[in-house]
Amino acid sequence: MAGKPRQAEETAVKNESLPSRQTKEKKTMDIRKFKELIAKREKIHPEDYLTIEHCDKELIDVLCEDMPGTIKYLYSECTVEEFLWLSEFFEETVARVPDMGYVDGLRYLAQKYPKETKEYRVEYFLNSAQYLIEEIEAQNWPLVKEVVPEASVPALREWLRSHGKLNENQPQGGA
Repeated sequence: MAGKPRQAEETAVKNESLPSRQTKEKKTMDIRKFKELIAKREKIHPEDYLTIEHCDKELIDVLCEDMPGTIKYLYSECTVEEFLWLSEFFEETVARVPDMGYVDGLRYLAQKYPKETKEYRVEYFLNSAQYLIEEIEAQNWPLVKEVVPEASVPALREWLRSHGKLNENQPQGGA
């Protein structure tokens, strides 16, 4: 496993040079906003589901906006507390950007923080996120939608196409 983190970092650097389809400006992970959102999330009452959902969506947006930057962040700055917050939405994140480098970065953190990984059963969520990526790459859209109902099949197909992983012979299914 020692080669995996380095490989994921190299993938992140390689993917960073890919042009953005949305804008010519280079986007980077907004670490300040990420930390502010986690601080905000910590203060939300656990039964305030609507506010939690909104904050989690914002956190996922920050993570997905620049996945290579997010992967670099995992390897260089992510604290144990941030790692544990991330574990709450691994699946939702990979349903938007199914990058195995993200899961590799999370596995690196799981090794870095073994006590917390075991205590909070993070390995289960990591395996689930990896399985979801494998199902996305296999274009098993019914299962993907069952796991993450808000997943956008057209957006995922476009991501697979832009990364050379789309099997055009697979049925389009899902919406």
